[in-house]
Order: sequence, then C-alpha cells, then structure tokens
Amino acid sequence: MKKMWVVLFIIMLLCSGCSGISITTCSGEPQNDGSDNKQEEITSEPESSDHNTVPGSVCPIISGAGCVVGGVKDGEWLEVGDELQELIKGEKKYNIYSLTGKVGEVTGSPAVWVQEAVEWLRVEFAPEYNLTAENVAMAASRTAMPRVPVMQKDNIEGYEQEVKRILEKNGITDTVIKVNRVIRIDLEGDGTEEVIVNASSLEGETPIKAQKGAYSMIFLRKLIDGKVKTMMLREEYYTDYLEAPVINKVASVLDANGDGVMEIMIWEAYYEGEAMYVYEIKDDMAKIVLGFAIGT
Repeated sequence: MKKMWVVLFIIMLLCSGCSGISITTCSGEPQNDGSDNKQEEITSEPESSDHNTVPGSVCPIISGAGCVVGGVKDGEWLEVGDELQELIKGEKKYNIYSLTGKVGEVTGSPAVWVQEAVEWLRVEFAPEYNLTAENVAMAASRTAMPRVPVMQKDNIEGYEQEVKRILEKNGITDTVIKVNRVIRIDLEGDGTEEVIVNASSLEGETPIKAQKGAYSMIFLRKLIDGKVKTMMLREEYYTDYLEAPVINKVASVLDANGDGVMEIMIWEAYYEGEAMYVYEIKDDMAKIVLGFAIGT
C-alpha cells in the first residue's frame, strides 16, 4: 500500500508520455509573439546563474501544501518513493517561490509518509509560513530562478483568439473567453521568450461545479522552426454540467534540475483533491518528469 499511489502515477506518466500535447500554429500571428507588448513591472531579481550544487546532494521539490513532488540528485529526476524519503532524513533549508520570484525561506522537517485516501510524502515547514498550495519550495542549495517570469497585462487579444480556437475545436462555442495569466519567460536562456497562457472560466481555488461550456487550460507559445506554435500542457473541457471539476494554475517556473533550462510547475485542484506536475520543455516536446496527486 505504501507505494500504491506512486505506482499509479508512474503508470499514468508512461501512458500519457507526450500524447496529450498538441502543436498548432496561429495563422497571421507575428513570429515574435508580441514581444514588444507592454509588460507589468516586476521587482523580483533573478538569482545567480551558478547552477552548481554539492555532488551527491539531493534537492527536494515540495508544494506549498507540504507535499513532496519529487527531487533531483546529480541532475537526475527522483520520483516520490522510499528512496527519496531516505534522502530527506534530516532538516533542510528551503527557498519558497511564487510565480514571480523568491518569497521566503523556511526549514523543512524530515519527510514522512501520510496515509489518507492515498499515501503521500509530507514535509512540515518551520517557522510557519503563510504558504498557498501554489507555492513551490526547493532546497536552498539549488539556484532555481535564473530568469524572472513577467506578467503581461495588455495586448492579450491574440491569446484570447487562440483560446477561442481551442475551445471551438473541443466542442465549446458559447462561453466567455477568459485569459487569467499571460506569462513571458525565456525558458532556455537563449534570448527568445516563450509565453505561457493560463485560461479558465472556473471560479475559486477548488470549484465545486462546472456549468456547460466551462474550461481550464494551460498552453505554451513557443518559436519552433521559425514559427510560433501552441503546445498544450493541461486541458479540461466541460460540454455538460459536472460536479467537482478540475482547475489548473501555473504555480511557478523554475530551473529545478540545474541544467539552465527552466521547468513549468503546474498546480491542479478539484474538490477534496490536488496535484502538482513538473513539465520539462525540450524543443517541441513537453514531458511530465515529476508529480504527485492526493485526494479522494
């Protein structure tokens, strides 16, 4: 039983792979994807670009709710399991990140298994910090945000049109188009910005119902072979009324494994359940490399 949910999650990753990712091109869209649009001023500063850590050390990745998402050791991803728990034996220092930068520092307890509807690995933080489930904690030895995401507020009509196109493709034609966040970030450090779009008609942190025509999605706009294309990361469409729908939000964008390329952390929630996934982006491929899911 201790490893049941971990096994199920691994099976899900193997079955999904990259099959849930679609790539499309918007006709008539500028190839710079609107990079000269006005941007919201961000005061957070990028961290040092030195990605080195002590060889053999482990860097746990933990959600703001204290759920261990996974870890990194010598640049390799470590999934949640007994091996990772053994590597988080003592107290560790953690940096707390939001979507736009580092927001605090805490000390984390040794990791322990918690038995609820499914078994999950927990780390408790001290001193108590006003975290949300969308925050991400990473061991302080890791440089995690070499470049700071910027929130774009103006000139988002092109992204609204892309959301509308995606909805119509999935059978939703009569709904309000709502883009919650447009996030600009140079994921690869090559001088070219990517754009993450978070769009959802659902209200609240954990909505209890979805009306017909509701949706929640996150996609990436990326320059590939000279054209800006859409890479779908998470998507939920409700063509009929449903209780306990799933809502997706971008929690942060961090260089979790220290290779200089930033990963996208996505928080997902539904009534009495939540999850977090770490997406690795390489060229025109997006892959879930770590994640956890708890709930009924």
